[in-house]
Amino acid sequence: MSVLGDLVNKHQQQEGLAWHMTAAGGGAISSTRGHGEPSAASSRLSAPQWFRALLESAPDAMVIIDAAGKIVLANSQAERLFGYSALELLEQPVEILLPDPVRALHAGHRARFLANPRVRAMGAGLELFGRRKDGTRFPAEVSLSPVQTDQGLVVSSAIRDVSERKRSEEAIAHLAAIVESAQDAIISNDLEGAIRSWNPAAERMFGYSAHEAVGQDIRVLIPSERENAERAHLEQIRHGERVEPYETVWRRKDGSLIDIWLTTSPLRDARESVVGTSSIARDLTERKEMERRLREQARTDALTGAVTRRYFRELAQRELARVRRHGGAMSIVTLDVDHFKKINDAHGHAVGDRVLQALAGICNGLLRGQDVLGRLGGDEFALLLPDTDGAMAAKVAERLRTALAAVELAGAAAPAVHFTASIGVAALSPDDAGIEELLLRADMALYSAKRAGRNTVRIDRGVK
Repeated sequence: MSVLGDLVNKHQQQEGLAWHMTAAGGGAISSTRGHGEPSAASSRLSAPQWFRALLESAPDAMVIIDAAGKIVLANSQAERLFGYSALELLEQPVEILLPDPVRALHAGHRARFLANPRVRAMGAGLELFGRRKDGTRFPAEVSLSPVQTDQGLVVSSAIRDVSERKRSEEAIAHLAAIVESAQDAIISNDLEGAIRSWNPAAERMFGYSAHEAVGQDIRVLIPSERENAERAHLEQIRHGERVEPYETVWRRKDGSLIDIWLTTSPLRDARESVVGTSSIARDLTERKEMERRLREQARTDALTGAVTRRYFRELAQRELARVRRHGGAMSIVTLDVDHFKKINDAHGHAVGDRVLQALAGICNGLLRGQDVLGRLGGDEFALLLPDTDGAMAAKVAERLRTALAAVELAGAAAPAVHFTASIGVAALSPDDAGIEELLLRADMALYSAKRAGRNTVRIDRGVK
């Protein structure tokens, strides 16, 4: 029992009081001393057993004040909440329980309330704070109930510490702000797949407004060819299993596809049961574009637009594997500019670059879609000609030689520049162990063309 309970019992024993509620008095609390008159002094400290039990059973701190603002009763919850004993609170002004900024103003608020007393429910939208004995303050909700007694008006107040709830509300608000401002799409859905939440980033990423998306099946975002994989992931989530983040493709409202990095995790209720899925989708469009550009840079010569030596060999190896697997023909043509160093020395490297660009442009103009032009280094180029035997490749090479010899690069003030090329041709033979042998034979034919006086085509002797 609280100190207050001990005090009340002792006081009752001393005063011999009996408390009762008068049915006709509209719920007024009155006291009598035996068969005599009520004691005003006893009214502050005495209470019947049932009333004290009622106060002690209340879940909130209960503090009762008189019309002068003095505390006349306080339960054990009030003792625990404020850190005062009941004896310390009795006869103290209620302002002892208020923090300094509002303590000086409270007497005026109290006077206005007592002038027009009325019930004020808990959580009336007021930002209130209490002050403990140690000086710490806490957010509180307070309900007020005026009660008319034989000794005058008293006000019963129920005080609830809402610190934990405020922290939870702040955490929820903080989390909501993060979700709302996140650059990643954050989506939740239940175990049936129905979308339950949809943040602004999801609107931007997939094109659906929150109003359009919430309630729809999550499969509206999933291409049909990926539904089985996503269904398997949902089953993992349903069983509380971890799903590692993965790269996938989802579908926008307009039907276009978007590469995303997807992180999924189970949503659980208060009993830790899995009730849905939380998905965080990161748009990979920029990263994919950067990867594409890096691949393009790694595969494409910046000056001429031809593929690089490494990528040319990779493509040639793929074509060789295809021919070995399915049969057919393929040829490689190598060429370089005759006396290219002299052109650079006489006209400068800028003109030399224009020569290489002109050569690449003419080659691309003569090639088919499946043919590949590669720059092997310096002024040396190669052509990969799929489904082309040696005789057909030799004709392509001769057309190319003729076209190059007809080029005239005019300068603003310098004389026009002409150039020619020496060309070697080699077709794949059963004796070629790999693409290196085929390239070597084409190079040998190229060197033969140079020895023959340049500006000519030579075919490897293995060509039929």
